[in-house]
Amino acid sequence: MFAIVALLAAGVGLSTTSVSARAPQVQSATSTPYTVKASIAGAKNKTVLLVAKTGRVLASKKITSDTATAVTLTTPSGKSKITTLAGATLQLVSSTSGDYFGPVVLGWKGTKLTSAIGVYTKFSSSATTNIVLGTITVKNVSASNKQGYGYTAISSSQVDKTTASTTKATKGVPKGVGTYGKATTASASALFVTGNRSPMFCPPTCPGPPAEGGGGGAKVDVDDLDGGDADDDGIPNAFDVNDDGDSKVDSADSVTPEPDVSGTSIDAATCEAAASFHIFTNYKATENNFTDTLNFYGTGSHEATDASIFTQVGKSMSMVFSPITKVCGETVKKMEIKGVGVSYAPTAYAEVTAGSTGDIQWRIGEGKLNQESAVATGFSAQTFTTRDSLPSGQDTFMQRVTTTSDKVYEFTATAGFVFVTHPMLQGYCVKTTADTTSCVSGSDFTQINYAASSIPTISVASTETLVLRMYRPQRFAIDGEPSGLYNLGGFKYTPDMPNPPGGRTDGNNFGKCDAATYTDAEMKTDTLASSSDSAPTSTLQASWDLQACFDAKVGKSWSTGTVTIDIQVEPSGPGGNSAQKLFLTLT
Repeated sequence: MFAIVALLAAGVGLSTTSVSARAPQVQSATSTPYTVKASIAGAKNKTVLLVAKTGRVLASKKITSDTATAVTLTTPSGKSKITTLAGATLQLVSSTSGDYFGPVVLGWKGTKLTSAIGVYTKFSSSATTNIVLGTITVKNVSASNKQGYGYTAISSSQVDKTTASTTKATKGVPKGVGTYGKATTASASALFVTGNRSPMFCPPTCPGPPAEGGGGGAKVDVDDLDGGDADDDGIPNAFDVNDDGDSKVDSADSVTPEPDVSGTSIDAATCEAAASFHIFTNYKATENNFTDTLNFYGTGSHEATDASIFTQVGKSMSMVFSPITKVCGETVKKMEIKGVGVSYAPTAYAEVTAGSTGDIQWRIGEGKLNQESAVATGFSAQTFTTRDSLPSGQDTFMQRVTTTSDKVYEFTATAGFVFVTHPMLQGYCVKTTADTTSCVSGSDFTQINYAASSIPTISVASTETLVLRMYRPQRFAIDGEPSGLYNLGGFKYTPDMPNPPGGRTDGNNFGKCDAATYTDAEMKTDTLASSSDSAPTSTLQASWDLQACFDAKVGKSWSTGTVTIDIQVEPSGPGGNSAQKLFLTLT
């Protein structure tokens, strides 16, 4: 979600930059750059992007006035040229915050935009090299002015008006506008067998070359790409928080459009796709007696107020960047990171290197990278005092890499999803593993007294199963949702033991125990938290057989003593993680 937001902000010119293209394009013979001209009104502090179907940004222009501004977008020439504009769209991004704003409607069904139930946003394969769109008007649709769309005065003849490329609309407004594409537009299963959706793979009888899905090769559907629109709601997959249009936001959805380009012919677009840029956050409560645990249902110092969240995020949240190590077969010799309109991030590129974990871990509040003790160059220590200053799923970053042949590529991404609270243990029950009748009623559970000065460890034997009842963690509302904190549905809860009794050297640590992962099936999508919530929306229960976790690891055996185990909470789809450290005694 939001994988290419913002090349952008503050007038960043990226007309020659390739960004996360994920599939080969059908090429034509032309070598002349394309130009798209328009007069854009109402777009102050926005950047207009010309985005290819692959997700590559072909041209961009920052607009500084609400009065009609003449804009010319020219696609790259020379080695970076494109030879078709088919499937490309115009997108609007905030120049000051980097937040995605909305698409530009280029044409529509019928005679009037205001009554259209279908609109067009994609240029056609027959688009001329010089396109004049006339006047584009930008309209806000949200109270925050964070979302909206643009539209041309006249339905353009340069757009793709096929059924497969039609965007669903209400009175001319694309269905996804105003909710970042969260709204349900189709069932997930239907998306893969109807309309403009195609299977990802086909049998050997499929016609066509492997690059187009024939002969059993991978079928790369343009709607699966960053610049594609899987659910036809007008919001490209890169910016859509629910890109397949089902009832689940992407963070809770393990099935989202993701093209497999491994079996396709290697061309410039495909090989750049392998250099994807991912971001996620780590947010853990680790202190004794659960003193740093925050949750909507907590009380006193554990209540998730804005002030307590500001403090805890600065204290314990890390942002992790995946390093791009190769681009199109060439080794990367230099990596740099910056934020795009992100208040707490470097505003200019800062050089980074991967740490011992293989990625780039940034302790945001401290301004430190990996295991370094000093503040990193460009990464100053941060405090947070407002919600807008906190890390969010819509914050955009860019990674610039230089290869051994001195080719330079820039990629951009967002975290997509960020926790603001932790899973909060209500109580626990320990039973023999074979017992199927205990740990059912509330009276079977030992409740956690968060007001106690000292909370004892939980004792578990090798023949016992640990049953945990906990409050789900939360996120803040995204723009377009009712304000508040949202209980997270459809997430995964996994025991993680980084340090066994006696420390790492005894060889008994099992790390993450995927075999014990509990996936929340009781609540499959996020729900606005309320003090009157019943257990199905606020509370879940997970059972862990820790002995089985040891058994699953070759050479690991049960050992007694005091140990900490994290309740690791992760989305079923893309995003970061939150964790609560448990203090156990293994007997």
